Amino acid sequence: MTGEQNAAVVALSRVLADAADVLGTSPEDILVRSLELRSRTDDPSPLPPAFLIRLGHDLEYWADTQGNIERVEDPGGHGGKDNELRLRFEQAGGIGGWTSRYEADESDLSTGETTQLRRHLEDTNFFTLPDEVANGERIPDGYSYTLWIAHGRRNHEVRTYDGTGPHQSPALESLIEWLRQRSPSPGPASRT
Repeated sequence: MTGEQNAAVVALSRVLADAADVLGTSPEDILVRSLELRSRTDDPSPLPPAFLIRLGHDLEYWADTQGNIERVEDPGGHGGKDNELRLRFEQAGGIGGWTSRYEADESDLSTGETTQLRRHLEDTNFFTLPDEVANGERIPDGYSYTLWIAHGRRNHEVRTYDGTGPHQSPALESLIEWLRQRSPSPGPASRT
């Protein structure tokens, strides 16, 4: 396949990755029961058709054509609360190719930090950002950033980098800086 990836393939890949994280298994071990392109009837706003993906372990997801996913229900008790925040932030780069990874959920954050994070998500309109957010030309030996956030049943991953600017999303730049302040300092990449 050349050019853009098929939207169904992107959606299914992201759903399987999330389900594997929820279940603590590998994506290859998860049964895909069905994948359908349907209109959403669970939301009063006029949403475009999306993929309804049903997996083993009673997991169901909606995935839009941009690859954003949302877990539908959790009858098996495998997932978290509908309003819970989880995040994973990775930074890599610099002269030595250093890396840092920070993961947290609401139980790791103070009430004030949770409020700040929610405000950042609202300011960035995070779940509608493209997968790649431009920041001008890349700076040699600059850092690249990958941010994955789950809010209840929705999750989305965004990548950006240190660049010459202007940043395509100044609000995202502010969120990245907020996360950098909470992350361990980057160090040598693991060679395992």
